[in-house]
Amino acid sequence: MRKVAILFLAGVAVVFFCDSILGARLGDPAQKLQIKEWVKNGPVELEAGKGKNIFVVEFWATWCPPCRRSIPHLTELQQKYRDKDVVIVGVSMEEPSDVKPFVEKMGDKMNYAVAIDDAYKTYAGYMEAYGAPGIPWAFVVDKRGNLVWQGSPLDDLESVIKKVIVEEDKQKGASKPERGDKK
Repeated sequence: MRKVAILFLAGVAVVFFCDSILGARLGDPAQKLQIKEWVKNGPVELEAGKGKNIFVVEFWATWCPPCRRSIPHLTELQQKYRDKDVVIVGVSMEEPSDVKPFVEKMGDKMNYAVAIDDAYKTYAGYMEAYGAPGIPWAFVVDKRGNLVWQGSPLDDLESVIKKVIVEEDKQKGASKPERGDKK
């Protein structure tokens, strides 16, 4: 019995140690966006949008072929779910001299908020904290300001957005009194 208890405690210690290394888990409050410069459709403040918006924070680079493939998809999602209060933000760690001409050339094909990270601070709060494998990588923040999903924007991002919208609608509906109820 003593060996089982020691193994259990060792397992718990490993879980806590791993969490402290990564420092973040789904369901945690989203980190503030620390932006050096807004290139397009900004600024976006997560805290100001709390209770109003669902955010998709995506990390990308101009030189990254999968990132370039995700741009039209993100633009499509932004247009499709704008009326559902979804705000997409693309964050690059590159220099403004690389990002600005790229975004200008993309024009309406890249039609969501685009920002340049401030000395990898946003990258650290998301990509490093959650152990993301590389770019492009997206994070979904619900209306309560909690990070609820991370993954490739080329995978099932749209289905995740739909699920978060449905969940937010349920939450909103649960807070309304039923017909005939008195408050």
